[in-house]
Amino acid sequence: MDSIIIRKAKKEDVETIVAMRIAIQKHLEKIDPETWRFSEEGYAMAPKEIRFRLESKACCIAIAETTGGAPVGMVMAEIVKNSGVVPEMYGHIHWLYVREPARRLGIGKRLIQYTSGFFETWNIEFITVGYVVKNPEAAAFWPSAGFKPRVMHAYTTREKLNRLTEGMPPAKDI
Repeated sequence: MDSIIIRKAKKEDVETIVAMRIAIQKHLEKIDPETWRFSEEGYAMAPKEIRFRLESKACCIAIAETTGGAPVGMVMAEIVKNSGVVPEMYGHIHWLYVREPARRLGIGKRLIQYTSGFFETWNIEFITVGYVVKNPEAAAFWPSAGFKPRVMHAYTTREKLNRLTEGMPPAKDI
């Protein structure tokens, strides 16, 4: 494989970024059918969302490509403001994708290293990431990059909650 260059994404990269974003989503839906899924509207909105994020000063999208110009990965990170907590602003890595067969060559870590430079310009120290726990690649990658679980977001369905409380008296307002 050629050498890899990490660079800031441009408007001309929208189609490539959309393809990688959809590839992430399809991968997640395949390994965990109960995770959030894209609707047809979600797929249709992807190009608009990516164009919006490319124009946002609070977002960073980077592309990993070979010296020959072939895209092999991307990352999207964002500055998040959460008033009333400390730190009030933090960084969040939303998407990271590296195409096969370019995985396990350090490209993912180089992409998040690129986001670190972006976060530094905002004086951001605290960086978060979310990933689907049934995704074995993500479950191995993020801890190897220094991320440790701090908050667990869990979900269920209303149907499962209702089964849990079958036979119990209904909850009432006091």
